[in-house]
Amino acid sequence: MDINYEKVGLRIGQRRRELKLKQEDLANALGIGPKYLSALETGRKNTTLEMLASMCQELHTTYDYFMLGNIRKSTEENIMDGLMLCSESDKEMIINIINFCAARNKNNLTNL
Repeated sequence: MDINYEKVGLRIGQRRRELKLKQEDLANALGIGPKYLSALETGRKNTTLEMLASMCQELHTTYDYFMLGNIRKSTEENIMDGLMLCSESDKEMIINIINFCAARNKNNLTNL
């Protein structure tokens, strides 16, 4: 798959503006300079996977949004995608966590 860094950059800038963040503020949060962020947003510079992961975190979005233009708004969809990458033992641990959270929430509801 060829990465269209210009489109990736446009999506970075679009998402930053949606969140009403200044370039300087996002650049500081990412530990880069505003000029470098500008170059990423205009496609003049290519981003790294590490930087893209940091941007996903700072801009509260997903990798597929930057790469493909798709944004998943459903937590359930994100969980399902993540589960596909987990081993069977990881999935067993996740089931235990879900059961713990569900029981805790059930107890909180009955105490109301």
